[in-house]
Amino acid sequence: MTVKQDTLKKIAKEVAAEQRQVKWFLLRLFLKRKPAFLTLILLTITLSATLLAPWVAPYPDQGMGAVNLEHR
Repeated sequence: MTVKQDTLKKIAKEVAAEQRQVKWFLLRLFLKRKPAFLTLILLTITLSATLLAPWVAPYPDQGMGAVNLEHR
């Protein structure tokens, strides 16, 4: 490897480390804001309830278009 390639690899590692630090900083900054954090929690609860609803409370077959004329 040449000196130029070694230098470029060193710079790339430094940039990657700085980007990781920036990401963690932004995450900490986001979590310190109470309205943003509460909104994230509410969205997570709503999304999980939406995704788990068919297993938690399955809808009866009558709601799927099946009509039982004898019990009507």
